[in-house]
Amino acid sequence: MAWTKAVFLDVYRTFHNQFLPVRDRAEPSARFHDATTALSIRLRQAGLGMHAAQQQALARMYALVQSQAAVLFYVEVYWMLAMASTINVCQLISAEKK
Repeated sequence: MAWTKAVFLDVYRTFHNQFLPVRDRAEPSARFHDATTALSIRLRQAGLGMHAAQQQALARMYALVQSQAAVLFYVEVYWMLAMASTINVCQLISAEKK
């Protein structure tokens, strides 16, 4: 039982860090900055003002990051449920043999 508590705490820490807003973290990565800048430039070329283009580029990138985190969360929860059901099936099989 101790290992299950450790696994759940580890999963909690992982997902808690994924759902922190990007703006609350230290410094965005260079790839994030480059992608946001490129999107901002395209939005400015489409006719938005500089400030509006930057705000919309950040909003789109944050939405993308949050949607990726949600997908990862779904996959991890699905994996955990699969592992839990596998353990339960193994326990049932071993209980029937006794």
